[in-house]
Amino acid sequence: MISLRKPLLAALALAWLATSAFAQPIGPAGGGGGGGGSGGSVAVTSIGGAADPCMFTVKSTTAIATSAGNFQLVAPVAAKRVYLCSLVVVSGAAWIGNVIEGTGAACTTANEAAVIGSTTAASGMSFAANGGFVYPGGGSMIASTQTAANGLCLLQSGTAALAGIATWVQQ
Repeated sequence: MISLRKPLLAALALAWLATSAFAQPIGPAGGGGGGGGSGGSVAVTSIGGAADPCMFTVKSTTAIATSAGNFQLVAPVAAKRVYLCSLVVVSGAAWIGNVIEGTGAACTTANEAAVIGSTTAASGMSFAANGGFVYPGGGSMIASTQTAANGLCLLQSGTAALAGIATWVQQ
């Protein structure tokens, strides 16, 4: 009987570990704050099972200062997508704006697609004079290109002077 005791205890210990706190998700049940324990929930945003690039990768920035119809935020790189982490754009004049993806310096040579808004300049987001927008994500992705090797551009309907900044990751 003594020879069965150690294997039986080992099997019971493994079964207990598999159903105990060692096999539970981090944080309280249901993901709400509080609850027992010393910490809150840990949330990791994912894209197709991978960690959010804006959360775990060093970001690059592009200063925005343009009055042209299109402004390239991120140049295309072969086999890489662009993940937009934050975007701030302001103008002294009324304007209509979009964020698009595609190839070429204006993102309109090939593979053109809307990322935020539309691919038609006049059909985008409308802003009054001295207006703009802020997508403050910073620590998480707010938008991304869907096609690898596409760049990211700001497209506006006119020639309003735009100023701002974009933070992004390309991988």
